[in-house]
Amino acid sequence: MHVSATPPHPSRCSRTGRTGWSPAEDNPFDKNKDEADRVFWPLTDETVYNHLDPSRQGRHEVHIGLYPLLADDTCRLIACDFDGKDGSDWRGDAAAYAAACREAGVPAVLETSRSGAGAQAPGPVPCPGPSCGAWGPAPG
Repeated sequence: MHVSATPPHPSRCSRTGRTGWSPAEDNPFDKNKDEADRVFWPLTDETVYNHLDPSRQGRHEVHIGLYPLLADDTCRLIACDFDGKDGSDWRGDAAAYAAACREAGVPAVLETSRSGAGAQAPGPVPCPGPSCGAWGPAPG
């Protein structure tokens, strides 16, 4: 399911050794373009297949993301990040989160971060909710 305000989707990019995320578009590094001249790429089935199947990627890895905000500034996605930066056991925390989701009947999938030193658990929200204040560290 892909729900967002409008295309484009984010794409991982790199330049001069630095990496980041940018709207998927023709030449995201051209900062002299007027906003009206930017050509954004839609999220297509082919883009998703290329992301999921490395044999289709050619020379470059295809990384895609999503912008979870809707046009009315609500969102239908929540993501939990487990990184252990505070010395906590991120593997145990992530497993406990997944178990609690299963017990509550909430869909959740854990994915290991690119560094291998953490995990994320993105999941759908049944109905759009306010995005303000939804993001940030858990209280504790």
